[in-house]
Amino acid sequence: MDERLHTSHSEDTHTFAVATNTTYYTENKWILKDLLDKSLKAKHGRYSLFDIQFELLGHILASQSAYQTYIRWGNRFAKAIKSLRSNKAPLERIKLAQKRFESMRNSATAARFFSGQLRSIGDGIAWWFFKYDRAALRLLAEHSYVSIPDPGKGLDTEIYQCAELASKERSFLLNSTTNFLRFGDITTYDESTDTYKLLEVKAGKMQTARTLRQGQDLALVQEALQTGSHAFVEPEITCTKITSKLPLLTYAKILEAAMDEAKKKITSSRVFGDYLSFGLCYLKKIKDLPKSRSEQLIEDTINRCISIIRKKEDLVIPILGNISHIVHFSRMLAPYTIFPINSDLRLSLISGDYFLVSQINISGLARWLRDRGWEVEVLPLPETPPDYPKSLYIPVLLINKPRSPLVVEIPLDIICGAAMELWMPESIERMTQAILSHSYSKNAYTVNFPNSGKYAWD
Repeated sequence: MDERLHTSHSEDTHTFAVATNTTYYTENKWILKDLLDKSLKAKHGRYSLFDIQFELLGHILASQSAYQTYIRWGNRFAKAIKSLRSNKAPLERIKLAQKRFESMRNSATAARFFSGQLRSIGDGIAWWFFKYDRAALRLLAEHSYVSIPDPGKGLDTEIYQCAELASKERSFLLNSTTNFLRFGDITTYDESTDTYKLLEVKAGKMQTARTLRQGQDLALVQEALQTGSHAFVEPEITCTKITSKLPLLTYAKILEAAMDEAKKKITSSRVFGDYLSFGLCYLKKIKDLPKSRSEQLIEDTINRCISIIRKKEDLVIPILGNISHIVHFSRMLAPYTIFPINSDLRLSLISGDYFLVSQINISGLARWLRDRGWEVEVLPLPETPPDYPKSLYIPVLLINKPRSPLVVEIPLDIICGAAMELWMPESIERMTQAILSHSYSKNAYTVNFPNSGKYAWD
């Protein structure tokens, strides 16, 4: 779905399983609930935006410090194992050192995983700070991560700048507490002009080629935020923001009910015609079942999900799961922390209590659209996945109204995003209508939906 993520399902599953079963993670999991609850209070003005960000920053710094400590001790145990083997030490001593080495390595994995989850809470704050402007957030994510600041003069300067902004009652975000905000160190919002500004905070005044380049990049992104259009160098395309008049419709409320059901029955699934399906497994209970029973429950759930395939020639995206979304950040997806479901269930989705899978039948979507009066062509996927950056844009549907010269291309990344975010087919139709209303077609775009109604992001 996101061509920059070179993911492996088996590696992601291993990382997820290791991280969520370490002592480091289980003992710190409560922090996620505390911070998520505070972030939701901050959205409604019942908690300080300044305080929640610096609590997040403190825990991110602590997790980074823990990660570095575990790596350092892991390296020491690795050297000890090598020394013990060369000195032909007793096997029990070597096994003990190996066990401690593996414990350090697993704890380092958990600390890095935990840091990503902390930042996902920051992402939720960023989404409501930017009024759920998906186009702006995707633009701001088109860069390498803002690194976790090291304690010292640089961090002190950032904190001082934040304190100055807070004293002037200026709304701001500290970018290093998020995954999405990757340009500048601080993002401010001016309510009187409804504008966002990206700030680069420097501890010194010396200019280098790097700082000059950062300033140029910042100016280009600042301009793109205002115009709603930005260019990618590779491939050479322009991504344009388009606004829909109608809100996004999702199956989030049905997901909430299905999660409650899975908590009681271990698994749950939903099928929506031959368009979309999703399945859930409550991992906290299934791991206590006999292996044969747990495998059968998972197989039954997957089989129900793939029942959306009605014809052998149907074009169907692979089954997508929340583990990849948890282990890796994707600039294409809304974080689970803003899903319009119970906050405890949101936390369960990111913290390893549930396994969620979803799938879309592209051909089934095409049939649904044809029944609504659209002309639709399903495009075959490339026989071999194109190399990055060409894989950034792979059209899979061509949609137009009869006798209309305008044709809308729906790319694969939007279909995959719709599967992960559980869009109703009406949302694809509304997106198409918005594009056509702007007389726009056959290029890259990001459609913003008004964040209103029953299914609004929270």
